[in-house]
Amino acid sequence: MALDVDELHNDNVLSKSGTNLMHQAMFSEKECLIEHKFSSEYHLRAELNWYYQTISEGKKYIRMNIPICRYSLGGISERSSSAQLNFEETKHIINSYGYDASEYEKRVFSASVSRDIYKNIYNNWLSLRQSGITMRDYLYSKNISRVAVFGYGELGCHVINELKDTDIKIICIIESSYKYQYSSIPILTPDKIGDMNDVDIIIVASIIRSKEIIDMYQKRTPYKMVPLENILEDMWNESTA
Repeated sequence: MALDVDELHNDNVLSKSGTNLMHQAMFSEKECLIEHKFSSEYHLRAELNWYYQTISEGKKYIRMNIPICRYSLGGISERSSSAQLNFEETKHIINSYGYDASEYEKRVFSASVSRDIYKNIYNNWLSLRQSGITMRDYLYSKNISRVAVFGYGELGCHVINELKDTDIKIICIIESSYKYQYSSIPILTPDKIGDMNDVDIIIVASIIRSKEIIDMYQKRTPYKMVPLENILEDMWNESTA
């Protein structure tokens, strides 16, 4: 099997794009792990320190452009009780290798705001379900029976699960990151959005980037793109009217 890979790298990609090292999908030569053992100085981010140390000494890596694994969230490093230690260790590692941790601090603040937004979304959605109000009923009341879902992340999966056993037909999923993943629903990459036919609306299952996504892609399709939060807000307003 030929792997879809790109060229060798020795730049610290985390210094540019973030600090989330996907160790679940990382393979390393044995010699690298023997030469640079995980430091017991770090309780949560030892693997991040190992990565920075290895790259700083000139080791190279290859990005494989295929999904390696799917994993569940909720590990010890993601618990709210671990947040402060996680932040302090990550910041210390970034500074230790000569990088500027200020961008990381900004991302942490932004992520904190995002978590609050997601928390409100999920609370309202759960309250609606507990009151017997479903997305299917809302869409049906608007004469919507055929939808596409833009985004196959956590929110997109919830939308699909909410609608999959109803008479609302999901025509396709629009997603780039999971284009190799098996799905019983057709998957289109965003650049193919203009090829989509016969849907009533496109549900944009992203909270933080919904405006950016709509600004970028609405002009490429005749079908209205509607943010998920707008649908949930309408459902909530109608239920409390």
